[in-house]
Amino acid sequence: MGRQNEFNPSVTSDQSKNREWHFNAPSHIQRMIKASPLSKELRGRSTMFHLCPFERMMKFRLSEGTTKASKVPKIGKVVQLYMKNVIYIERVQREG
Repeated sequence: MGRQNEFNPSVTSDQSKNREWHFNAPSHIQRMIKASPLSKELRGRSTMFHLCPFERMMKFRLSEGTTKASKVPKIGKVVQLYMKNVIYIERVQREG
């Protein structure tokens, strides 16, 4: 009897189904999937949410890797924004 409350039929743990949902999500959900956390000072002085969707010409700090102190964070501006595919950032190129 108790296990029926713990089971939610609308949620799956299947990796392929979650991947399919992620890449085929509607645009209003894609905005929140591709959102970034706000800095502490912006979080305190504004009424925005903790997660802010990307917008054109928005400046942000890009930190890479697990050890942030060893790498210098890059500051860039969003140049182009394709929610379904990629986000282009000024002065930031992916290597490899």
